[in-house]
Amino acid sequence: MRRWRLFYHVVWYTEAGASLLEGEVRGMVYGTIRREAERLGAVVHALGGTGDHVHVVLTIPPHLAVADCVQELKRASRHAVNQRLTLLTRLRWQRGFGVFTFGERSLPTVVEYVQRQEEVHKGGEVKAYYERVDDGV
Repeated sequence: MRRWRLFYHVVWYTEAGASLLEGEVRGMVYGTIRREAERLGAVVHALGGTGDHVHVVLTIPPHLAVADCVQELKRASRHAVNQRLTLLTRLRWQRGFGVFTFGERSLPTVVEYVQRQEEVHKGGEVKAYYERVDDGV
């Protein structure tokens, strides 16, 4: 397949809503997500979140299942933090995630929403649809 445009907005939370994604932990999680996505052949358009959850805007190649990609991003970021940092609580992700598809014309809007997560949550501009997850995945 030579040409594809597959856009996904993915969100997942820390286990039990633990607010661990601050400072060095957040930087390590985001850096690992970017590196792992690149290794998988996916493109990260935006990363954002708050202390208890992550949003990622991705283009995932058609040969890679979305669930497999997300599980690898979660696994790699959890492993990186837990191996390199000493935290009172180990970083664990909830079991599931939310994933939403959208068209290329919506990319700037979704990227902006994800990049502004701190403001969105503080200002009450949360779009509940984009914050939902499925714990069973």
